Amino acid sequence: MKKTGFSNNRVRQVGFGSCGRLLLATFYLLLSSAAVASTVSADQPAGYRVSADGRYLLAPDGQPFFWLGDTAWTLCDVLNREDAAHYLDVRAKQGFTVIQLPAVMSRYVGRPNAYGDKPLVGDDLARPSVTPGNSPDNASQYSKKPWKDALTDPGAVYVSIAARLLKSLPWWRLAPDQSVIARSVGTGAGLNVAARSDDGSCAVIYLSEAGSVSIRMTRLATGPVRAVWMDPKTGERTPAGEHPNTGEQSFSPPAAWEDAVLLLETKDRSQPHGS
Repeated sequence: MKKTGFSNNRVRQVGFGSCGRLLLATFYLLLSSAAVASTVSADQPAGYRVSADGRYLLAPDGQPFFWLGDTAWTLCDVLNREDAAHYLDVRAKQGFTVIQLPAVMSRYVGRPNAYGDKPLVGDDLARPSVTPGNSPDNASQYSKKPWKDALTDPGAVYVSIAARLLKSLPWWRLAPDQSVIARSVGTGAGLNVAARSDDGSCAVIYLSEAGSVSIRMTRLATGPVRAVWMDPKTGERTPAGEHPNTGEQSFSPPAAWEDAVLLLETKDRSQPHGS
């Protein structure tokens, strides 16, 4: 696979042939939002907090917060202010809601940053270095220039498309549910996965390879059920008709797609959005 450089780091560029594995992993991560088993207590601060069922985060206003994060390992170590601003702007436009980063990478402790300054005094983690000419409170004391290509690699585009799909749904109510798929579940890299909302108003099925799939329509709450195909590479949507929520129904994606997402929604489903 071709690789592109992020300063001294190496960023893998995901090829179009890897779209299936990427989306499979993405959907498992985003749909299974059962991360921390915790409950909200009365004395918990009114900031971002874990939901009462421990499956997702709540924003300060109480709305579900969609966590789509990117880890910028060396942002503080190798980028100047303009490059950092460019990176953050691109990720925001792609739909990322969280940027995770260390204040300083251990291998950069003794090295100067883009402005020639070392991050620590005497390489002591307890003594961060803030020089008179590089005050973090004074934007005019920073300038810059270095890198950008990997920000728009296919992997970032695919994750952004998946995020837009999920944010159009009550994603916080989704949970993995393989019982939605009656036949053609697949195995290994060809595994097809499904998630369904707790009220049965919608279901999302990801097909890692093109081919028909049989769906248990009884797993949807009421009929008729609207079906739509989505191309994971482009976000293009293709209507797939309306169907009763009875028996099993076979669906086949448009020809020439390498993988596909099938969205099923009851016709009367409301569409609230999280943060």
